[in-house]
Amino acid sequence: MKKVEIQVESSLIFMGLWIVFASLIIGAMAILTEFPFLLKLLIGGILLVIVWWGNKELTKGIVSVKNTGKELKIEWVKKPKLTLLKERSIPLNSIQNCVHTRNQRYEILRIHLESGEVIRITSSDSHGAKSAMRAFAKKYGKGK
Repeated sequence: MKKVEIQVESSLIFMGLWIVFASLIIGAMAILTEFPFLLKLLIGGILLVIVWWGNKELTKGIVSVKNTGKELKIEWVKKPKLTLLKERSIPLNSIQNCVHTRNQRYEILRIHLESGEVIRITSSDSHGAKSAMRAFAKKYGKGK
């Protein structure tokens, strides 16, 4: 795999943003008691979009992923503003499962580690990454 975009699905970051979102909604509802329900719903929807976009943008970066045969080396090319994933090497025997999927624009490889962490590697370079991700998922996937 060459340089790919990576977004870490971090439950801690996401949960923290949802706590902030919930407190903003509760505060907005308390302040806006005079306003109609649909206006409150619109404000809540806008806040939801802000939190969703913030989570997406703050946890996105670009890494170089290399499979050395014994470990998966992940090195930052462009580090995200907010991440729990450090530049590191993941031993291949700590990979519990790998799933390769795709949507309209990206090839997606989800690496489930024994520690419970899920690393989601997303690549827009569908030509080079597609076969590499599929081969990696076949080799290390299916409940290894």
